[in-house]
Amino acid sequence: MVGGKVRKYYSLTDRGQQALDDLRYKIRELVTEVLDDTMVSTRSGWVRP
Repeated sequence: MVGGKVRKYYSLTDRGQQALDDLRYKIRELVTEVLDDTMVSTRSGWVRP
């Protein structure tokens, strides 16, 4: 309980995970275009090569 209320937990469906993966790819592609390949994505964020 949090503040007298029962906390709700949600889980991601397979369809939702696929949508999230697709959007992450599109966002990464857009950011790469905008930054003109001057930065690369890593697990910890964006860095200059």
